[in-house]
Amino acid sequence: MSVLTATATCTAHSATVEKTGEIISDTLLVQRVAWLSGLARELTAHLVTARWNPGDLDALASGVGPDGRALPSKGWMAVRRLG
Repeated sequence: MSVLTATATCTAHSATVEKTGEIISDTLLVQRVAWLSGLARELTAHLVTARWNPGDLDALASGVGPDGRALPSKGWMAVRRLG
């Protein structure tokens, strides 16, 4: 088993409420970014847990789809074919 790490770079210097034009404080900006990154982490964990289980990994490793055809060499296409 290996560890999977996903990263996305972003720089936020300030934020404004679009509807009112109010400038958001640095503290509130940090809280909102933390909430959003936590949400992304939870959703990603759910997807990985739902899809990357022993049965699905065995099907992918077999190299053969449910229709008996060889799976594509590109991982994303193989996973797509497996549903």
